[in-house]
Amino acid sequence: MGIPRRLWLVAMATTTMLTLNGMHAGAAAPPKQDATTATFPGARFNEAQRVLDAGDTDRSYDLFAELFREYPDSLQVNFAYGMACRAAGRFSHARFAFERVLMADPTHDRARLELGRTLAEAGLWSMAQREFDTVLAHDPPAPVRETVESYMARMERQSRRSFFAGRVDVGLLYDDNVNIGPESDQIRIRPVTIGPFVFDALETGKEARPVEDYGLYASAVLSDAVDIGSRGGWLLAGQLSGYANWLEDAHDYESQFYEFSLDARYATRRCLLQLPAFAAQTRRGGDRLVNVFGVAPALLYATGHQGNRQWRTLSRVEWRDFEEDRKAYNGVYATLGEALRMLFPERNLALDVAGRLFHDHTDADIYRHTGIEGSLRLEAELPCNTRLHGRARYAYLTFEEREPLAPEDRRDDFLELGAGLSFRLRPQWGIDVNYTYTDNTSTFDLYEYQRNVAALSTWITF
Repeated sequence: MGIPRRLWLVAMATTTMLTLNGMHAGAAAPPKQDATTATFPGARFNEAQRVLDAGDTDRSYDLFAELFREYPDSLQVNFAYGMACRAAGRFSHARFAFERVLMADPTHDRARLELGRTLAEAGLWSMAQREFDTVLAHDPPAPVRETVESYMARMERQSRRSFFAGRVDVGLLYDDNVNIGPESDQIRIRPVTIGPFVFDALETGKEARPVEDYGLYASAVLSDAVDIGSRGGWLLAGQLSGYANWLEDAHDYESQFYEFSLDARYATRRCLLQLPAFAAQTRRGGDRLVNVFGVAPALLYATGHQGNRQWRTLSRVEWRDFEEDRKAYNGVYATLGEALRMLFPERNLALDVAGRLFHDHTDADIYRHTGIEGSLRLEAELPCNTRLHGRARYAYLTFEEREPLAPEDRRDDFLELGAGLSFRLRPQWGIDVNYTYTDNTSTFDLYEYQRNVAALSTWITF
């Protein structure tokens, strides 16, 4: 569906399935037939619908416009023409098409629903409110009622110049490698000769081996956006986020993270430009580990029917300032990537595919590296307000200089797999169960490790 100028990324990433009178909202043809249904070529209508479903909105508009000129009295053609007009951003044409259906059949609630959505997306909120009120007065099915109420809530938010939102998570965690210790007790090294002895391996100290622990954690995200200038267009957004954990025994590895970002955004019907600047700090064991400052420009663009393909061009440049005994890690980190989110509303599925290049230009050559990363994420809506998500991430890193004891030039293969379930107990409250497995394979055993993390949490949004 079309995306209003002032809806955020959250709105861009949302596609809703509707059912009314036994028909899905994604389908163009209304359930009722009219006297002219049998008089126009069904093959041409089906081809126009296929083009619309494929996301070619301009071509589908042309095809349905041609059918409308030939069969202006057909309710089926008018309804489909209205859907094509709205997908193409021609809101006034869509409005008149749905109104023609309602003039012929005032009880056609499906057309009234689409008229309300069209008016809402065109910014005519008071007119849309009247249509939505009429639909609700006819006691529609629960999915339709939820969609109408969602549109009405969005219109209420859009009428304000400030948009505030937040989320808080609190939970239990288990981590079998909180210190990211090496997997092996024996570390292969470049052979070192001391007198008659040749050493090609070292034994890791007890304090360096993986530490297993459990504890509590909490996180919070608060964000606000304000319309600048005339209504719509540019927004100024700010976000404050934080994370902290408390471990039972390994207090030296307790971590805290804080970040503040200020973001200028410009939204059009299908695009969102973000220009954020941010400052962050990570702490470990109560002491500062690193300060980070940077920018992360991003461009988001929705394509396809109902905006069900969402492209994101993501970039990030940050300067890192580590604590005194880790100054060798100081430097500039940069990344550039592309991501595609595909929505399948008929299956209640969403699939994210992403790839990126990155480079960490540290002060010390032995830590300076370049890499490539790919990731997949799948989300599925299940019955009983349950959402399943799975993710996979792989990265390949090459380092510029060999460390003195490394047996060969360092190359790392990083793999992360995760899965979770989210149970929505109330509209703004739920429970999450998550598991993450990490495996880093390296040509230098010192950096080879495995890690398992499990978490159970409750969350609330506002």
